[in-house]
Amino acid sequence: MELRVKKFIYRMFSGKYLEIIFAVGLFIILDAGVLVINFYTSYQIANDAHAIQIASRQTVLSQNLFHELYQVRDDAASSDANYLKTIDKLAETYKTFDETMDAFLYGGELIGSGQGTDILLKAEALWQAYRIPVKNVAYAFFNDLSRADVVKESDVAIAYARANNQKLNALLDDVTHSMEGVARKKAEKLRVIQAIGITLAVLNFFLILFHFLRKLSQSDALVDKARRETNDILANVNEGLLLLDKNYVIGSQHSASLKEIFRQEYFSGRDFFDLLKPLITEKTLRIAQDYAEIMFSNTVSHTLVANLNPLNEVQISFSNENGNFTIRYLSFEFSRVAEEGEPDFLLVTVTDITHAVQLQQQLRDAEIKAAQDIDMLLQVIHLDGGLLLNYLSNVQASLSSVNSLLKQPVRTQPQFMEKVLRIARIIHTLKGECASLDLGFIEHKLHEYENAIEPLKSNGKLTGSDFIPLVVRLNQLMSDVNTVTLLVKKINGNAPQPDVVLEINRSDGFKKSATDGFQSLSTLEVWKPQFENLVSQVARDHNKAVKLIIEGSVLSRVTPSLRDTIRDITIQCLRNSVVHGLELPSQRSASGKNITGTIRVSVEQEDGAIQVKIRDDGKGIDIEAIRAKAIETGLYTATQLDSWQPNQLIKLIFQPGFSTWGSGAVSVDKHAGRGVGLDVVKNLLDEQGGKMSISYKPGEYTEFRFRFNQAAVRSLAVIA
Repeated sequence: MELRVKKFIYRMFSGKYLEIIFAVGLFIILDAGVLVINFYTSYQIANDAHAIQIASRQTVLSQNLFHELYQVRDDAASSDANYLKTIDKLAETYKTFDETMDAFLYGGELIGSGQGTDILLKAEALWQAYRIPVKNVAYAFFNDLSRADVVKESDVAIAYARANNQKLNALLDDVTHSMEGVARKKAEKLRVIQAIGITLAVLNFFLILFHFLRKLSQSDALVDKARRETNDILANVNEGLLLLDKNYVIGSQHSASLKEIFRQEYFSGRDFFDLLKPLITEKTLRIAQDYAEIMFSNTVSHTLVANLNPLNEVQISFSNENGNFTIRYLSFEFSRVAEEGEPDFLLVTVTDITHAVQLQQQLRDAEIKAAQDIDMLLQVIHLDGGLLLNYLSNVQASLSSVNSLLKQPVRTQPQFMEKVLRIARIIHTLKGECASLDLGFIEHKLHEYENAIEPLKSNGKLTGSDFIPLVVRLNQLMSDVNTVTLLVKKINGNAPQPDVVLEINRSDGFKKSATDGFQSLSTLEVWKPQFENLVSQVARDHNKAVKLIIEGSVLSRVTPSLRDTIRDITIQCLRNSVVHGLELPSQRSASGKNITGTIRVSVEQEDGAIQVKIRDDGKGIDIEAIRAKAIETGLYTATQLDSWQPNQLIKLIFQPGFSTWGSGAVSVDKHAGRGVGLDVVKNLLDEQGGKMSISYKPGEYTEFRFRFNQAAVRSLAVIA
């Protein structure tokens, strides 16, 4: 209940309701303001009316004083018995008149908001001279005046009254008129304020009316547009879409494709399970009903029951015009449509998966056929038999090394992790050379083996049992390679596998030395087909256009170990250049570059050593991407990396498992993402005692330079 109230309040004070609240609030404020001003002004007018009444009474009291003075004098002179009563009456009239004058002037209870003050001052001046004799008469008993004294004082007062009473009354009339004028102005002001308030209220009303009529019109237009779009979607979507209420009745809105899927015309208002009843078995129907009931219950997680869907793949038979049956496969997906946590409807998505099921069956059949017809697959191998056998021999030797590593007993976690990394390097190196030879079937198997290795890299509690799947996969992989080797030998007439590369001419690139086991390397042209094939494959998989240029001098007396190292390093660097270095054609075009990237590989003799250069004209090394990846993976914190120089950050790309290619397993492909390639390069370089340097310029190029000293190269000379 509390949650619903919060949601209601949130909706009221956000979105379209906020404008309504603001408009109503403004209307209330205007009305309240007018009412307050009206109340206050009315209160002032009421006070003024009372003051006007009192001011008018002063004129009457002035006349009464004059007449009562005559009466007192006459009664005092004639010794009338009413003498005392007459004096009391005069005293009362005098007191009322005097207090009223004081109130007008000095803020007493009968104040009239200070109107006509200047006139009152004149009246007060006349009254002060008149007041003394009147007071003497009015308070004669308190002053112990005799009747004769009263007559005398009365004559003085009457004489003054005859001379000034008319002036005094005129002034009091002027005060009354002044107060009436002020009251009229306040009344007029009140009417103006009321008129303005009513006008503003009316304008606000019409503004609200116009605004919300416009909003309603816009809302209706949006609703109509949404309805049209919904109808267009339902008319064109390939999947069958429908809504079920809690009684499993199909709603009025559904996609047009339902007609084609179920080969029926009418669905609205029908029971969903009556529709399915003739199409599926009774057992499946009961299970589906139970499943739908669970889906309408919000006590069960949708994730928990999603895999229990009994209608995930249903075989349905439809009769055709010839009376025969057509087999179709349908998939039903149920999704809750909930309001405030309570499912009100189920959205059912019906997909015809017949083609997908048939493809899966064809795939299974093709896999079986591929296993049975491996001889036929080998017939399409386009490589020279001797070259292929040499590579397969290298694969067998490398897999034997992996097998030895798997058998090697270790105890500590660092030792376990080193074992994982060494195996990963061997497999990745094999996969790289395999890709360069375009041996896709072996490359695929090696890639799957890498997938099996990957989880071990992040396992901080490795044990010997964690390597059992690798052992099983390795046995299968070695068996596959041995089978391929035997078949290649069979194709090549059972020729024995050479222990070394056979003597070939200079154009083929290698010469066997009969004396010392060294071989001559005539430029990298010998590997050009492999390298070009590799670059083409990686570029194709990453939607890039690449041109490979190979150049270099003629070198001699190179050890087989160094020869293989140069080849393997070049392979890894080529893959790295295509994946990480070169941009997509659209990006290169936007940067003003040729859409085809260039990778230049050169090998040359320099100062008694061999120097290999791999340079691409790509985007250079993204230092910030390296920094971000190091922070993302938890290798270092942002604070730790703040003081690092670019050359320190570049060293991170040679660490095992470090890769800036995406994040997560979904970003790993057969060419990048595992953080193995440059780790392999570093280890190969260390084994040969070589040196490496890197230069780059953002947006222009990256160049790797490798230098091998005379420990691996003897008697370097140009071959004529």
